[in-house]
Amino acid sequence: MLDVIVDAEIADVRERAVNGNLDSITYLATCIQKGFYTPKNTDRALALFNYVIARKEEIVHKETYWNALCQKTYIHGERGENEVIDQLALELIRDIVKYDPCEWDYGRLRSSVRWLEDRFRQENDGAG
Repeated sequence: MLDVIVDAEIADVRERAVNGNLDSITYLATCIQKGFYTPKNTDRALALFNYVIARKEEIVHKETYWNALCQKTYIHGERGENEVIDQLALELIRDIVKYDPCEWDYGRLRSSVRWLEDRFRQENDGAG
């Protein structure tokens, strides 16, 4: 899964990822998702994000988990999988608010709440 061709600029990131560093796996997956320093491959990026998210308890920096959730959201957004995004937004909110408010990522929190608010509004407008 981590056997990818990368630019020399991130070769050290790939090496740390191969050695199991979840922060590096998340960064490498983001590069793969966007085609930065490596060929773009959203399926591989999604597999890597899923790998990181499944190891939530092992993640050292909470921001790594939040980043993996957010990047996964972009992939599902490109695929039009709004129900998956709903669940990812809820998980992000739940995880952020378990920390002290001075540690919250208010931008991501606002974005997730806004997404859910818009989705709820669309569902109610469509049912009317």
